[in-house]
Parts: sequence; structure tokens; C-alpha cells
Amino acid sequence: HRTRSTGERSQNHHINGHCQQIATETGNAFDVVKAEIKCRAVGMGYPMLEQNGEVRMDLYGRPMGISEADSTVEECALLIEAAHMLAAELGIVLEETSEEQK
Repeated sequence: HRTRSTGERSQNHHINGHCQQIATETGNAFDVVKAEIKCRAVGMGYPMLEQNGEVRMDLYGRPMGISEADSTVEECALLIEAAHMLAAELGIVLEETSEEQK
């Protein structure tokens, strides 16, 4: 697995832009949106956050995902797909730059 890049036009920038747009349009905090996206991505194969060999759970008893800083290119792609799915469920049309669509 390849480590992902950061900065403008990166997957990290892409996911954070989607989180911000969803947060703005729903009135939820950025961190709440990101946690929901990670939770959904876990169900798609995104790695679960572990501490002392045990999976960390959120307030609702759902497994939490690892920090995107520790994710690979392939894992970060799951976050982006989960953000797209969440936005679609909420009726939000995400703004995509030409670079993000590649």
C-alpha cells in the first residue's frame, strides 16, 4: 500500500473539503462529520482504531476508524467514497475540482 500525500490537490485535501462542505450545509461540526464518515468507511474496509489491542468505539458503540494521517492511498479512497455516499443521502451536491475528479 502506498502512503498518501497531503496538501492542495491531495486525497487529504479532498476528504477535508467534503467534510467541511457537509458540515457547513448540515450545521454540524467538522469533527462530527469526519467521525461519521470514518465510521461508515469502517464498514467498507477502512481500518479500525485500536488501543491496547482493543477496538475503540464511539459514543454509539460503533467502531472508530484510524486517523487519516495513518491511512494509505487506498484507505483514504474509502473515506472519500463514504463522504460521497453520506452527501448523497443528505441531498448535498459536493463541489469537486477537476483534480479531485481524477
